[in-house]
Amino acid sequence: VNGDAIITAPSIAGTLLVSGNATFSAPATLASGSVVQVGGIVTVESSLVVEQGAQLSVNGTLVIASGATLTPVVTSIAPVVTITIATFTGGVSGTFTGAQAVLNAQLPVGQCATLGQPTPNYGQTALTVTVTIAVQSCSTTSSAGGGGLSTAAIIGIAVGGGVALIALIVIITVLIVKRRQDRKMWNKVSQKLRNVTD
Repeated sequence: VNGDAIITAPSIAGTLLVSGNATFSAPATLASGSVVQVGGIVTVESSLVVEQGAQLSVNGTLVIASGATLTPVVTSIAPVVTITIATFTGGVSGTFTGAQAVLNAQLPVGQCATLGQPTPNYGQTALTVTVTIAVQSCSTTSSAGGGGLSTAAIIGIAVGGGVALIALIVIITVLIVKRRQDRKMWNKVSQKLRNVTD
């Protein structure tokens, strides 16, 4: 692009060259492997999602507007990952109001990851974000041999058993009451028959 550019594209996955200034006026994502080179000032006014491996190169100042947010996307697994958000020659003005990291990497079966709060580093020539990643086992089977029932299954069995028990009690109660009523009725009939024969 010759001159200035207002970037409203939701995602940049290839190469974008801007000879003048560039403004990210809407939420934007810089995909891994994308290259954005700007010959002047870059202004971020909204949310910016930067995947690990994306390149934002600014031949000027990086300006971060009030309220702009940053989401670094981690695509590798290591205890500590540092993602370069942007490089610049004219420094940085402003800071992101919020940063929340997202993991987009394949984990081994039975493993879960917890991401720490991203720590931005606003340097003289680069903005980087450091994210800590804790990988641990997240197996959901019981340790006594696997194949155990889930909590939801156990609750379902307990509730079903309780309903069945209540239904059985109601049926037995109805049968007992009915039997007593039948006895009373036969007793009355027998009494009337005795009275008639006497």
